[in-house]
Amino acid sequence: MKIARFLVFAIFFIFTSSAMAATWYVKTDGSDTNSGTSWTDAFATIQKAIDSASDGDEIWVAKGTYTLSNTINVNKAVGIYGGFNGTESQRDQRDWQAHKTIVDGNNSAVCFNITADATLDGFDITKGKNFDGGGILNNHSNPTITNCNIYENTAYGGSGGGIYNNYSNPTITNCNIYKNTAYNYGGGIYNGGSNPTITNCNIYKNTTYSDGGGGIYNILSSPTITNNNIYDNTASGQSGYGGGIYNYNSSPTITNNNIYNNTAEGRGGYGGGIYNHNSSPIITNCIIWTNNYDQIYNYDNSSPTITYSDIEGGYTGTGNINEDPKFVDPINGDFHLQPDSPCINKGDNNAPALPPTDFEGDPRIIGGIVDIGADEFKSLVASVSVPAMNVYGLILFIIFTASSSLFYIRRRLSL
Repeated sequence: MKIARFLVFAIFFIFTSSAMAATWYVKTDGSDTNSGTSWTDAFATIQKAIDSASDGDEIWVAKGTYTLSNTINVNKAVGIYGGFNGTESQRDQRDWQAHKTIVDGNNSAVCFNITADATLDGFDITKGKNFDGGGILNNHSNPTITNCNIYENTAYGGSGGGIYNNYSNPTITNCNIYKNTAYNYGGGIYNGGSNPTITNCNIYKNTTYSDGGGGIYNILSSPTITNNNIYDNTASGQSGYGGGIYNYNSSPTITNNNIYNNTAEGRGGYGGGIYNHNSSPIITNCIIWTNNYDQIYNYDNSSPTITYSDIEGGYTGTGNINEDPKFVDPINGDFHLQPDSPCINKGDNNAPALPPTDFEGDPRIIGGIVDIGADEFKSLVASVSVPAMNVYGLILFIIFTASSSLFYIRRRLSL
């Protein structure tokens, strides 16, 4: 009887809590004197919505540009969602890619200072400026950051141009983090005493001017970095080590990433792809290629475990290869594998943190063995709705690849 009463109470509590969660609305033409409880009575600022909300509430932000004069302080466990047209009644009706919701820091403040386990979904975050953390500063928090473009932010005296994680464990998924700058460490992302999960992101063209970690910098951290394209990042200056990733006293798990064409300029260049200082990363199923001036540099008792990876110049380890990965168009950010890539079916199915899907959300293992790199090669034999034809005694077969616009014509003699 007591158990039955407890179950009834628990169910009542769940439904009551769900019913009590509120939705707050923000539009560029709203007013902070409004109630914020509908699109027609929306607030004008995200901060007003946060101040009005309670933990568990959602904040829906309509398309447009929100230029800041002060940092948005996220101190509650709320869900903040951009990408609305301003008419939706359900969150899944929004199209965050079509309806750009831009938070512009106006080169005067960090855009988001997150101190709670909040969700940030569907925003362009740009022109934030702070000593540490230009775009987003996570401080002792575990937020979820997804579907965001984080670009052209600046850490003018410190670290973390795009994102600065201070003793935080955020989940960062499906984000583009690019053209951010930091004076010291972590042009794209800085992790200090943090264990973030970074998945399905493009991290590119970020820069550090004095120290290292053009793309990602880890200190006393154990992040899980999976299915990302980390490319064209630069660590400049005399201490500019680790163009793609710099690990200092850290043990990251790095699985199925493309680390390509990153540059380390410090003292002639060390660790264009990855620089390890007293660190023990586990690197599996990764392509590390065309980095300057070397792919991986290990210093001060670093002991990485690197297996089933394609590394330019070669690297001792089980399953490692040294062959051109044959990306489709890496100069323009297309890291799909060509049909004759040596990375197809050459990975380790038992890799740590191996996800069920690839960078694009497609099944991760096709053909029985996982591919090396962020994308799983997919071939497709297309059926073309044309009458069968015999051309000069040849039957033509058109075979398309789903991972690119390329197609191939095969032929055989007619019978």
